[in-house]
Amino acid sequence: MVAFMDIKHLNKKEIEHIMKKGKTISSPTFLCKFFADNIEESLENGSKQGYFISALSPKGQFKTAILRNRARRKIYGAINLLERDTKKPLFKAVFIANKSIFDCSHLDLQEQITRVLSKIGV
Repeated sequence: MVAFMDIKHLNKKEIEHIMKKGKTISSPTFLCKFFADNIEESLENGSKQGYFISALSPKGQFKTAILRNRARRKIYGAINLLERDTKKPLFKAVFIANKSIFDCSHLDLQEQITRVLSKIGV
């Protein structure tokens, strides 16, 4: 049986923290900002386990709410279909969409997300 990624969303405070102090990896269709916590320390301090991911689409790039929502849904849809790796019990990332996200297919987006996650080590 294949286990798919069970993602949880980040709250506003966590997103701001990742945006300020996180590391960045870029892709042609999105930007990934992530925070590499010390997993053992975080779990000792009571952090929850799991994949915490949020998708953002800036108003500057997507003028209407319909386009912003479509871009976010496209990212979430691609992430939800990825297979889960149980090696990392805690992972926090923010995916920021570009306008070119509508030019690529769903499979291309999944491959790009997989490449970025493998660079991070997830």
